[in-house]
Amino acid sequence: MTEQGRNAFESLIGSMIDDRYAVREALGEGGAAKVFLAQDLKYDRMVAIKVMHPEIGFSVGAERFEREIALAAKLNHPHIVPLLDAGETNGLLFYVMPAISGNTLRHHLRSHRQLPVDEALRLAHDVALAIDYAHSLGVVHRDIKPENILLAGGTAVVTDFGIAKLIGEGSTLDSLTRTGIAVGTVLYMSPEQASTGPIDARSDIYALGCLVYEMLAGEPPFTGPSPQSVMAKHAVDPVPPVRRLRASISQAMDEAIAMAMAKSPGDRFGRAVEFTEALQRARSVSTTSGEAYQSGSTPYLATQATSAQTAAAPAIVPATRAPSRNRIWMVAVAATVVAVSAFGVMRWRAGKAGGVAITDSTALKSIAVLPFDDVSQARDQEYFATGMADELLTALSRVPTLRVAARTSSYALRGTALTTSEIGQRLNVGSVLTGSISREGTQLRVTAQLVDVRTDSVLWQDRFLRDLRDVFAVQEEIAQQIAGSLKLLGVSNRPRLVRAPTSDDEAYQLYLRGRHAWRTRTATSLQQAVSYFQQAIARDSNYASAWAGLADTYTVIGLNFYGRPGENFQAAKRAAQRALALDDQNAEAHAAYASNIAFLDRDWPAADREYQRAIALDASYPTTYYFYAIFLQGLHQFDSALVMANRARDLDRESPVMAQGPGLTLIMAGRFAEARPSLEQAIAVAPNYYFPHAWYGIALARSGMRDSAIAEGRRAVALAPDNVLVETFLGQVYALAGQRDSAVAIATRLEARAARAPVPQVMLARLYSILGDVPRAMAALERGLTLNEAQLAQLRAPGFEALRGNPRYEAILKELRLP
Repeated sequence: MTEQGRNAFESLIGSMIDDRYAVREALGEGGAAKVFLAQDLKYDRMVAIKVMHPEIGFSVGAERFEREIALAAKLNHPHIVPLLDAGETNGLLFYVMPAISGNTLRHHLRSHRQLPVDEALRLAHDVALAIDYAHSLGVVHRDIKPENILLAGGTAVVTDFGIAKLIGEGSTLDSLTRTGIAVGTVLYMSPEQASTGPIDARSDIYALGCLVYEMLAGEPPFTGPSPQSVMAKHAVDPVPPVRRLRASISQAMDEAIAMAMAKSPGDRFGRAVEFTEALQRARSVSTTSGEAYQSGSTPYLATQATSAQTAAAPAIVPATRAPSRNRIWMVAVAATVVAVSAFGVMRWRAGKAGGVAITDSTALKSIAVLPFDDVSQARDQEYFATGMADELLTALSRVPTLRVAARTSSYALRGTALTTSEIGQRLNVGSVLTGSISREGTQLRVTAQLVDVRTDSVLWQDRFLRDLRDVFAVQEEIAQQIAGSLKLLGVSNRPRLVRAPTSDDEAYQLYLRGRHAWRTRTATSLQQAVSYFQQAIARDSNYASAWAGLADTYTVIGLNFYGRPGENFQAAKRAAQRALALDDQNAEAHAAYASNIAFLDRDWPAADREYQRAIALDASYPTTYYFYAIFLQGLHQFDSALVMANRARDLDRESPVMAQGPGLTLIMAGRFAEARPSLEQAIAVAPNYYFPHAWYGIALARSGMRDSAIAEGRRAVALAPDNVLVETFLGQVYALAGQRDSAVAIATRLEARAARAPVPQVMLARLYSILGDVPRAMAALERGLTLNEAQLAQLRAPGFEALRGNPRYEAILKELRLP
């Protein structure tokens, strides 16, 4: 570094960056940058600022730096560190991340050298999920290494996306070595990176292979006296087996690592998760051969099941306590980032649950929006009151530093005896918005108040008397007042938070009625929802949200057999396509489209991309994660499915649908005993929601608890007597419990009903399969194939064992392209 560069760095200590950050101390220095601990004066929080070395800033330029760093800022994933800010000062380029306690994987490896196998695989899978997500958005990391991976709470998060590309593009290995950047990086650098060949996602997979090798072997795969000599080995030498240093590693694991590190990118795994799943399959070989779990390790899948749960307990450094200097990093550690990424940049989970230490400035930056009360004289405006709360919730979700409790969680507490403070504590938020509406003709009266949960005091309240045509202006004013009260937005250049989806007042009213009917989820209400959405579209054919609502409704009708699945999925797909054509930024439309191209077309890669796109657009929408988990179950990607299901549940802990997701996933994976506690928790959330009882009955029956299983199955049917899907579950419970006559009676009754109404043929086939009646099972399965039922993706799930080996059954699996 030049003397001028050193002086510029030193001048930052105790000074200001653009009057926004007060630098407190230097934390460390690497080949590319120096890291400072600083106070964000605008939001009163501690951050870490990474300032690029002057020679790098000179070669990159401020304009290109901002362009490239903007790509990294769009990444929003539980295992990726969020980027808060970036800029230039005094000719130095810098970017900002949260300053929170945590250690790097490099620090961990120095202390432990060889990691327990299960820990290594778990951390590798976290990294794989992160880079696969980035790859789906066209971002390649290019510098996966222990220094760029942070650990906390048993999970891993990846930092510095986009920085390697910024530094390395157009550089040679020699030039990088002169700056000191390649010294650590070269140990994980793919052959094509050194040869200046084209670099794509497969370079990250190669680096992940090197990383796994080091975690297991205790040393990198290739070392040498110089960066050039190491790169020569990467390009020419075969990958040395890990078994030479650790006899317990199976040959299959060595082969998976060698494939990830193949010299030619075309010979590597297509996705990083494919690599880590191959490692897990190989792990079962070494476990079976007699290798015991090492001290402190936990079974891989069980750890994955609980990793998302740590989101409720972020390790945030209290403002009143100076953190240890050697443990401050420019990232939110994994437990925090799960929450941060899930709700968008800096929408922190903050509260008292799990012994969380929070600062006062953070506590209020989370909010729950409760349904508004209908105080109209006729009490006929509940749909409008709900719509008002919905729009405000969506608008507040656009405030970058505000964490908003999920819609279903907030609405589930409606009408309870809980106080506002108790509701806030239950939802783990610092503030709660309540209100009421009264509509008489075209006159709209709205009251709203914001309550501080900790003190039960009113932070802000106001009343509005406007014409109905001004409803979006009222919503915008309320949202801005809330953001101002919580000091979340500056006094000038505030972004608009409410986006009017239509200029037709009546279309908006019809849309609100449609969403209200859709949430009710009965056969009658769903048909009403279709009518309302169609009327809204008739008034405004460019109303994207109405098209998305119509898609959601047709999907629910098909899934619950309130109408013929194939026909409704086709209608849902068309509606979702129309919504996307009108507004490609509509996350709900992307999620609906993903499910329908999976159900209808069995185009698994396209569906996967759409789910990822929906998450990228709105990482706080739990429904996407829930259906993504179901999708991944069908492909037997149970590790990833469990992560998605846990994330859906953690985003919306008061939703009975989201609560059942992890238990459902575990049953599909054949892990019935593990599923029971999860389903018990789901039942506790909403005892009168029928589906968790149905799944719980299956888990109990598979665990040999026959009487309890039958009781749960009957309870599910009693709660939803008109739902034929639930009735098939009771039949399966009877069959598993050995009560053949009762199971056959249900099957016979459903067969008769199928002549006049939709019946879940795939589930009927599973019932027959459990009974051992292969001919009837195959006949029902063929009917399900003709009807194109969504449950066809579950054909490899427990219950179809009697059909395995049947030529037609195996042919159907191939036809559906199921793994």
